[in-house]
Amino acid sequence: MDKILELEARQELVNKLRLKYHTLSKKEKTETINAFILSTGYNRKAAIRALNKAARDHPPTTKHRHRLSHYDSVLPSLRLIWKAATYICGKRLHEALPIYISRMSLAGELFLTANQIDLLLTMSAATIDRLLCVDRSKIRPKGRCTTRPGSATINQIVVKTFSEWQDTKPGYFAMDWVAFCGEVLKGDFVYVLSMTDIATGWVAYAAFIGRSEYAFTQAITMIMESLPFPIYGVHVDNDTTFINKHVYRFCLSHQITMSRSRSNKSNDNCFVEQKNWDVVRKNLGYQRYDTQDQLAVIRQILPLIEVYQNAFQPSMRLLSKRRDGAKAYKTYTKAKTPQQQLIDNISTPAELSDMLAKLYTNLSPLKLRKEIDMLLAKLDQLPQK
Repeated sequence: MDKILELEARQELVNKLRLKYHTLSKKEKTETINAFILSTGYNRKAAIRALNKAARDHPPTTKHRHRLSHYDSVLPSLRLIWKAATYICGKRLHEALPIYISRMSLAGELFLTANQIDLLLTMSAATIDRLLCVDRSKIRPKGRCTTRPGSATINQIVVKTFSEWQDTKPGYFAMDWVAFCGEVLKGDFVYVLSMTDIATGWVAYAAFIGRSEYAFTQAITMIMESLPFPIYGVHVDNDTTFINKHVYRFCLSHQITMSRSRSNKSNDNCFVEQKNWDVVRKNLGYQRYDTQDQLAVIRQILPLIEVYQNAFQPSMRLLSKRRDGAKAYKTYTKAKTPQQQLIDNISTPAELSDMLAKLYTNLSPLKLRKEIDMLLAKLDQLPQK
């Protein structure tokens, strides 16, 4: 082995090599590092760090050209569409782009050339996520839980798990209450009855102060009258507001099949729980709403949110899941809006499909989103009790 240089000699060698190290080819760098290790006794990684640091301290004088991105011309339009779609992920936005481009162009909110439209439509989901990653918000507030276990009539209600809904036809809804109590559970405040069709993802909402028998009966009746298809069944968690005699009696009288989740298995009601966050909480937040004025504005907002979600928000459904060691591989359906999923479902009558195809055709997602935001701003300005 060659004699190892002293400290001063090693530093002198680094200073000598630093002037040319960054200009060498990969093969020449390897030969230089090998010789440097023999002379200094450095570990290979330490040698690389020493020479790279010297190169960084004395950057090359050559100028690098910064190539323009292929998507620079459509990035502002993509951001506008993404905003109108409430910042959904790239996989869902990729499938929704044709809808948003056509509707926003007809409304005069988007001006694109034919080449720009082709560029947007041929963009992959991964590219969309990469272009929008800097703008993506990751704020996720949390709230209080108002669910309490129920016992009355619990043995009369069938238990169903999340995996038993694979071949369900439209009309079977997962149901839950969303509480707007803020940080205090005392007193009366607004509850939103949240319902999600398990087969298509179609959502429906109704708001009341409190969640009494009257509130539930009125809320589900309002939803039944507004839906374009009938309710055949409801699936609930084990909260006392659902596991009781008056809810069970209401379902029996309207020939609605009732099922419930397993105890302490929140994922059995995952279809509506996911929508509670993605739709209700994202729009209305976690503030406390406890006045009639606030309830009136919320009742104006919810129908707009329903239309926006059902017509313009595509969603995917898990088809299969397998594990290879610690890694899970999931397969999803193609992202579609609830409206399109209902039209494509084989259980949907032809008359209903034709009616749904004509529904919402003149609506602009950006205009609808602006109306929702204006009402949300009005809601924020209203005083509490």
